[in-house]
Amino acid sequence: MLEIYNEQVRDLLSKETPKGGLQVRQSPKEGSFYVQGLKKVPVQNYREIEKRIEQGENGFPRVKQPNSELKRTGYQPNLFLQEPRTEPWRRPT
Repeated sequence: MLEIYNEQVRDLLSKETPKGGLQVRQSPKEGSFYVQGLKKVPVQNYREIEKRIEQGENGFPRVKQPNSELKRTGYQPNLFLQEPRTEPWRRPT
């Protein structure tokens, strides 16, 4: 889960952010973009996903504006779905 604020990327699941934020890179093979150093946390079910989203939202800052309204920057949860691999010669039990 990441936040982009003032052109800096921050990992909301990590307590430490490097000075200047995390770096956005482009994969030379696939051409896709990724955030270098973004924490990946494996989950097993929907409740664990909710727990991580809550954890990220707790790390999400609120910026108090002069007009006394609370404003939030944008954040993005990222989900990478991966099916568990089984050995082809074994049947699942």
